[in-house]
Amino acid sequence: MKFFPRRFVPAFQGFATPPGFQGPGDYETYRKKCEKLLAELCGAVNYRPRKFSQTRNITRILPELKMTKSSIQHTRLALVAAATGVLLASSQLASAAKVDPAITAATTAASTTDIEAIVNIAIAQGTAIANKSIKLSTANVNALASGLATAIAGKTGADNVNRLDNKIDEIGETAAFLTGTLATNKKMKKLGTAKQIISGLLKSALGSAISISPQVVTDIVGSVAQTIHNAPAFDKIESKLAKQLAKSATKVAGANASVYTTALNAGFAGSTAFEDGNDASLALPDPETDKRNG
Repeated sequence: MKFFPRRFVPAFQGFATPPGFQGPGDYETYRKKCEKLLAELCGAVNYRPRKFSQTRNITRILPELKMTKSSIQHTRLALVAAATGVLLASSQLASAAKVDPAITAATTAASTTDIEAIVNIAIAQGTAIANKSIKLSTANVNALASGLATAIAGKTGADNVNRLDNKIDEIGETAAFLTGTLATNKKMKKLGTAKQIISGLLKSALGSAISISPQVVTDIVGSVAQTIHNAPAFDKIESKLAKQLAKSATKVAGANASVYTTALNAGFAGSTAFEDGNDASLALPDPETDKRNG
C-alpha cells in the first residue's frame, strides 16, 4: 500500500494547530471528516483513509516508511490538525453563505411596505422556499426572519397601526406564517433540519425585535410553537422537536430563556393565545393585526 512519501512528512510535523483544535482528545470527533479532506487534498496519492486511521495497519507498513510508531502518531495528529484547519475555514465560508437575491429584495421591500402587509412577504418567500424556487437554508431563512422583524420593529409614524403592541403582534404573526409555509418543504420532516431551521428563525427574529419589547419573545416563540403543533407535516417529529427547541432556550433567547420556555410549552400544548401560521382563518382576532382584516 502506498502512503504519503517521506518527503511530505516534515511539512506537516510542527504544523501550527488551528484555533478550535485541542489536541488528541478531538481526534475521533474530526477523524472521518478530516481524513476525507486529506484524501481530496492528496488525491495524487493512493490514499486509503480507513487503513490510515488504524494504528495496526500503519504499523504493518512501518518498514516501508522507515518511521517509528511515535513519529507516525505525531504525523497523524499533525495531518488531522492541518485538515481541521481546512474544516474550520470551510465552516467559516459556509456561515457566510450568500443569501438568495430574492430574499434580499424582499426584506428591502419590507422596509417601505405597510406593516399589515409584511406578513404577505413572509408567506410569498416562505412558499418559494417550500417549493424549492429558493433554497431551504439557514442563511436564507435567517435573513428573511431577521429582515422582516427589523422592518416591522422599525416602523414609525402617527398611523395607529405602528403602535408598539401592533408591532409585537405583527412580528409574531410573520414568524408564524413563515414557519407554516416552510413546513410544506419535505426536508422539514427531518428532525435535524427542522431543529436547525426553526431555531435559526427564532433566534434571528428575536435578535432583530427584542429591542422594542421583551414581549416579542412570547409572541414569536408561542406563535411558532403553536404553528408547528398544528402542522401535519411535523406530526411525527413534533415531540422530539419540542424537546430540542427547549434545550436551545438560552442559546436562542439568552436572558429571556425562561420566557422563551414558557411560551414554547404553551404553544406546543395547543394554546390558542398565539398566531397559527397554517391557516389565516385561525389568526388571532385583533381589529388591526388579524391577517384576515389586514
